[in-house]
Amino acid sequence: MLGGLSCSRNVRPSRGPTIVGIDTTQQFQQFEGFGTALASWVPSLTSYYSTDEFARLYLHDLGATALRVDLWEGSVPLCKKAADLSFRNFVWDGEGKRGKVFISTAESLVKRSLGKLRVIASVWSPPRWMKENGKRGNGGVRDENFALSLPELKGAFGNRFKDDGPQRRHELLHRNRLLPDYYDFMAKSLVEWVRLYKSRGVELYGLSAQNEPRFSHWFESCSYTPAELTHLYRSIIDTFDAEGEKLPQLFAPETVSHDLEGNELYLRALLADSKVRQHLFAFATHGYVDGYKSDHDPRSPEKVKRLLEGSGKRIWFTEGGTGEHKWPEPIHILAPSFMNALLHGEVSLITPWQCVGEPPSLHDLAGVNRLTKKSHITAQFFRHIRPGMRRVHVDQPTNSAASCTAFETSDAKKIAVVLLNRSGMEIPFRFTVDGRSASVSAVYVTNVDMDHQALQAAETLGLPPESLVTALISPHSE
Repeated sequence: MLGGLSCSRNVRPSRGPTIVGIDTTQQFQQFEGFGTALASWVPSLTSYYSTDEFARLYLHDLGATALRVDLWEGSVPLCKKAADLSFRNFVWDGEGKRGKVFISTAESLVKRSLGKLRVIASVWSPPRWMKENGKRGNGGVRDENFALSLPELKGAFGNRFKDDGPQRRHELLHRNRLLPDYYDFMAKSLVEWVRLYKSRGVELYGLSAQNEPRFSHWFESCSYTPAELTHLYRSIIDTFDAEGEKLPQLFAPETVSHDLEGNELYLRALLADSKVRQHLFAFATHGYVDGYKSDHDPRSPEKVKRLLEGSGKRIWFTEGGTGEHKWPEPIHILAPSFMNALLHGEVSLITPWQCVGEPPSLHDLAGVNRLTKKSHITAQFFRHIRPGMRRVHVDQPTNSAASCTAFETSDAKKIAVVLLNRSGMEIPFRFTVDGRSASVSAVYVTNVDMDHQALQAAETLGLPPESLVTALISPHSE
């Protein structure tokens, strides 16, 4: 036996199976995509993004269906009037070089996916010439970061910039802001970014005006109070309308999932504006505790979902850490993070922080031309839960170390079930769909011995110790 599986590579149970019941009449979120962001500041990686090998790894080996890009501030040239901003004048060399990485990679991947890849775009910093400090980040040294306090988040628009605290905090937090006279400039620059991507065959699926607006980082960043961020989104909506340009689906505020008090204040402000509420498509958060440390609290996704109850907005996780690559950490960190987001958070789009690194780190899902255990855990989700599928109810195992989620295709012909077992015991099981037996057409397993390995399907399956199993099933009558 290898990891609880027979040497014949059939999945065999070691004792009587548990019945895993799927109820397709109970439906939840419609899934929109899995993907990652890109590291545009690492030359070896930016070269790799343009290769056939990367496209194959991203779209096939991992199975990504989404991509998050940075609308790089260094590509937007200084203009005296907002009306003069045009994507035809954007620059792609010197300080603008990083902007080219994102648009070239997005263009390539969209073409290779035959237009199916969904590209979402976030702003990390407005162009420096639009900001009070005139800097890409806060101007501090490496790892010097600040966050708006709760009293500052609750303050009236424009009142937080009084120098009533330590000078260093004022300089690196309060001045890392978009100047009040440049909201229309910022909105027009986003119109031009959308036009640029469209000219390259990429219709942006989603648009965020600011990454992590509560934080002022040493790297590219900009802080906004909830009132200011709402003001910016209203300017964006009005400017797209005035320009006759189709507005992508807006998402915000891209704060951290652990920050429930801050999230509530941003959400309340965004929804209080009738125009912003109408156009805000998704409430997005990041899987961090403080902007750096990953949030692996299994309760966080559900807390975010509760915050959104009754709002009618979708929930996206657009960034987050994913843990180390060495086994067994992927089965105890990455797998439950995805499972909790889908099952308890009703998240419909997930784009962790990075795709590849060399060597692969806790921020990456794979190495350059190299898949790891973490990559194969990723593929168990990415390759089988596809855009347009809808989550349906599935009975949870009685073993507290096990969990599962199920997604049905729009034609109801296939259900993808992902089952996680973090215990040291094999768990045998069988499926029923709406009270009837189900045919298992394919099974894929990742554990200590196998890497997203296809196994012979059977009516009764064994969930090996410390494993992730994806089963593709078809309902049928007994």
